Amino acid sequence: MDRVEHLDVFYHEKKVGTLALYQKHLVAFAYEQEWLDTGFPISPFSLPLEKKVFVPRVDPFDGLFGVNPGIEDILAVAEQIGIGRAQAGKIAREVRDCVKEMLGVYLI
Repeated sequence: MDRVEHLDVFYHEKKVGTLALYQKHLVAFAYEQEWLDTGFPISPFSLPLEKKVFVPRVDPFDGLFGVNPGIEDILAVAEQIGIGRAQAGKIAREVRDCVKEMLGVYLI
């Protein structure tokens, strides 16, 4: 299977930007100029509508630009809605491990 080095990101058939593999395990993102002119930030805190290349400070599984929450974020929400930290942590780790197992060839 060929390794994917970059992916174009679309919203309702309009190109938002590009995700690209960076330093073998991180994923960089840059908005398309047309999206910068007419679109909105897809992650307001982590991907503000700016002309730059965004590179996360952490491994993608710990919160790819804030689009996917990290385990601590998941645990905090779980506590707020009455799910125990231990149970929520177990589920979050199982999901993370499943994604790594199924998509690892594309992420490592």
